[in-house]
Amino acid sequence: MNTCERHGRIRCGECAYIEQLEEERQKLIEGLQRMAESDDEWYVGSVPMQKFARDILKEVGVTVDLAII
Repeated sequence: MNTCERHGRIRCGECAYIEQLEEERQKLIEGLQRMAESDDEWYVGSVPMQKFARDILKEVGVTVDLAII
């Protein structure tokens, strides 16, 4: 039986949903980081893919490594 670490009781539905969202967010961040580091010359509209990915990472509060800019 799983115990909710936040509330100290049997795992609640809200916490399970929050954990699921946090895992999905982390996967998206990892994908954007790979895009930002990519050597591919793809564009999103007229914006290079790397810049597009870095801009989104900044918007969601992820520190962007200056080495990839």
